[in-house]
Amino acid sequence: MSNSRGRKYSRLEMRAERRACKETDETSYVEILRASGQPAEWLSWEIKKKQRADCSVRAQDIFNKGTWEKFLTWLGRKDDDLTSLTDDAKVLTEAYDRFLEERHTERYRNLDAEGKIWRYVVVEKAVKWHILNNKLKALDGGDEDAFEDPRVGYYLKLTRAIKTLGEECARMTHHIMKDPELSKSELAKFFNMFYQQFQSIPFEQRTELMHLMSIDEEEEGDIA
Repeated sequence: MSNSRGRKYSRLEMRAERRACKETDETSYVEILRASGQPAEWLSWEIKKKQRADCSVRAQDIFNKGTWEKFLTWLGRKDDDLTSLTDDAKVLTEAYDRFLEERHTERYRNLDAEGKIWRYVVVEKAVKWHILNNKLKALDGGDEDAFEDPRVGYYLKLTRAIKTLGEECARMTHHIMKDPELSKSELAKFFNMFYQQFQSIPFEQRTELMHLMSIDEEEEGDIA
């Protein structure tokens, strides 16, 4: 890769990371879609016992790891290193939408015209979400270059830790309510676990995390 290609790619990928982070950094697929004014499901139909039956296509199933892996297997890319939004996002979005239309269950191809537009929007967000997750896994595995903009990586690492913290709070509360004697050991385990997670995020990066989501996009002319 030439230096000019490398610099251009880096700027493109940094911009793509920031945009994808803004589009998909919510607590669930429902919140991701709600943030862009999209419903979580769309009415469709399928044939059951030789009769037409109404059903829904759920965004949850498009984001689902199992559906995603079936698609990658069909595409022959299950073992590929899919960590580039610039190189992979558009190609995978078009291929994933085609897979749902042609190779998956009939409810996906029986969507009406507006439903197929909605499906594409969901697919696009799901692809970006999976690629960001791949980048995050690489970062957690020690690849400091997984993100072109390290602030995006640290931001996602922090927000995912906070999400897990909330889920663990609910689990811990449930256990303590069932058996109050567990409170001391559960609380100790809980705080030790998350202290270690948050300490793994370099301190110098924490001061930048609050500013990340307000970063203005560079002018188009910056990329030449």
